[in-house]
Amino acid sequence: MAMEFNGGQYINCGNVLNLGSSDRTIVFWLRKNGILGHESIFAKEHNRVPYLGYAVAINPDGRAVCAITNAYPTAWRERCTASAVVDNAWHCIAFGYGSGEIHAYLDGAIDDGTVNGVVGAHNTDNAVNFEIGTRGSNDGFVPLYLLAGVLDDLRIYSRALSAAEIQTIHACNGHDGIVQGLVGRWLLNELSPGTAATDAGGIVDISGNGNHGTPYGGPVYRGSELSFGKRYL
Repeated sequence: MAMEFNGGQYINCGNVLNLGSSDRTIVFWLRKNGILGHESIFAKEHNRVPYLGYAVAINPDGRAVCAITNAYPTAWRERCTASAVVDNAWHCIAFGYGSGEIHAYLDGAIDDGTVNGVVGAHNTDNAVNFEIGTRGSNDGFVPLYLLAGVLDDLRIYSRALSAAEIQTIHACNGHDGIVQGLVGRWLLNELSPGTAATDAGGIVDISGNGNHGTPYGGPVYRGSELSFGKRYL
């Protein structure tokens, strides 16, 4: 199971997942064909200078990008994948942030592309919401940078996973037991394929930390070519 966003839908999980300046890893599966512009995978980030927070998006050139920001442009770090990810195939994309540096992974292999900003332990704590598929409704904006694509198994860890662990997640199609430091995980599989998600709090965080999300605009559950099905820890 997976969830399709059409460029007008998103999920709001509330003001959760403040990770301070700690290491972290973001992992997700994406199938996306083409690009509308800058499209958000998730954001826990202010939408105005100094852009305090952290976020992952797809750039207009089709590459994935992760930003860890305390105060732009003096205390932030940003890394892109080297490869574009908008070829209508499933990809496992990961960003690991450790010792002040971000590394990118694509389908289990290191895929470091362009890097900007300053190496450092940047504190990203803020009071805005953790949102999937947008970042625009933070700070009172209308939703912006909306995602058009199919998303599955989004995870947030409060540590930097090893390259071997990221390879395992990819090789196992998510059927792994890597739970140390897991602070958020959304399988996006609560209802049958073709059903629109509408229930408040209905997008379940299975990490056990209660970071459940409310869908807006009715994103639609889809079958996954990866046969993820219903997976629980």
